Amino acid sequence: MKKYLMFILLFLVATAFSTTIYDVQYTTVPGPSGYYPSLLVGQTVTVTGLVSGYNFKGYKDNLYLIMPDGGAWSGVYVYACGDTNFVTGDELEITALVSEYFGLTELMNASSITLLSSGNDLPDPAVITTAQLAGEEEWEGVLVEVHDVVVTSAQNTYGEWYVTDVSATQGQMDDGFFYLDQVEPPIVINVGDTWAILRGMVNYSYDEFELNPRTPDDMIATLPLVCDFSADPLSGPVAL
Repeated sequence: MKKYLMFILLFLVATAFSTTIYDVQYTTVPGPSGYYPSLLVGQTVTVTGLVSGYNFKGYKDNLYLIMPDGGAWSGVYVYACGDTNFVTGDELEITALVSEYFGLTELMNASSITLLSSGNDLPDPAVITTAQLAGEEEWEGVLVEVHDVVVTSAQNTYGEWYVTDVSATQGQMDDGFFYLDQVEPPIVINVGDTWAILRGMVNYSYDEFELNPRTPDDMIATLPLVCDFSADPLSGPVAL
């Protein structure tokens, strides 16, 4: 009986102090190059999370994981996990090495990865400003969206373009999941265009944070018109 109770106690202690995605990402300590590396760089960790995006850079085993509650510091990029069968909403447990790739915190060299459940709802995207997108480490790897933005720079040869909202600071958009001109109908970005909502995963590349829509559904040009009116009576002789 004592051994059984001791096992339960050890299990509860291990669960209480298990590593989370938040632990991997959270830091206020800048690195020598100006970005904020994970405090767990070089350590092998085991974390759980929901697949919030996959097929990044054209490879299905490049994933983003997010904690069920979402929010700041809740997401992380998983590089080449080795399994191409996972989709959005899958809950995974992964053991991998914490690494920094030119400022991007990522999990790599996965030694084990287990599907815990499927079909889970993702947390609502965090609503941030383009200024927050451009300059805040806490949204790296997180599912976010920006609202009511104007295109300030059309796509360059690398697929990057810029938008701004009322914060008046440009935020970068990128095509890490799909090429805008290879969907039907093609998506054309023009300076001055407005977008009601742009959502996706935040990546860090070439010294800039960028928002990557996962599918065309993450890009909403205008909000749908919602009609909310009534009449009484609803029928009758002309000229009703």
